[in-house]
Amino acid sequence: MSYPATDPLARLLPRGIYTLVKCGRGYRVPYTRAAWQALEASGEYPPAFFGFLARFLAALEGPEWPAGTYLPGGWFRKLVAAGADPARAAISPQALGPFYGDEVRVDARGEWTVGPKVVTGAVLRFFLKNLHYDEELQRYLICYELETHRETRYVHHESLPLRIVALEQAQGEQAQGRVCVRVNDGTLEPLRWETLRLDAGEQVYCAIRPQRLPAQFADGPRFRLLDRLEERAGRWFAPDAPGEGALDLHAPWAGAGSLAPLPAIPQPVTLGTG
Repeated sequence: MSYPATDPLARLLPRGIYTLVKCGRGYRVPYTRAAWQALEASGEYPPAFFGFLARFLAALEGPEWPAGTYLPGGWFRKLVAAGADPARAAISPQALGPFYGDEVRVDARGEWTVGPKVVTGAVLRFFLKNLHYDEELQRYLICYELETHRETRYVHHESLPLRIVALEQAQGEQAQGRVCVRVNDGTLEPLRWETLRLDAGEQVYCAIRPQRLPAQFADGPRFRLLDRLEERAGRWFAPDAPGEGALDLHAPWAGAGSLAPLPAIPQPVTLGTG
């Protein structure tokens, strides 16, 4: 067992450094013992690779390494093919060359970038369509199929990547006045009133997708939603909600984990101020 003595989950993940090792058509992030053991059990790499990988992860702890995606498996194979000894290779950002991918980031305003480039339009829609959530690492990732492999890029998000961009009324005979949310990935789904949450800055969130991932309301639909709420004896209700039950706006988040959890609320918040 050559799992590194230091903890890459604690040392590398908070810095937005992702080490992806190809396994089959997909990739594994060898930051946990379970992922490391799965790589060893796959038989895709010789024993020498895991000593190289442990040394590689230790080198990544240096301050000179930028956030982003690193592919040590490809570099290892290139060294072997060139007749070089990976155990003696100098590990540096310059040596990685094509085995590095720029960081994918979502800033506090919800703007997406890949390295220095802003991502908008069709590319952003493609990213959102292929956005998934890694329960083990508690990180979002973009993952889609290519001819030879499953392309994977993890996302460093300072705010939630999924946003509610509009409130809409459900259409059709079975709609019965239901309110739907339009997500920035282009999908439309019924608003789950029981998942609404409010933070100390009056930002509103709800759960979407089968995984109950948190999504933040953009300002337009946020104001529209807050205008629908009614206060009765210090409790908040939504006339559109099934049963008109009281909303647990400040309850703990019950959906999937996130790097951007809802901020704790030290005291009750008054809606519609400021």
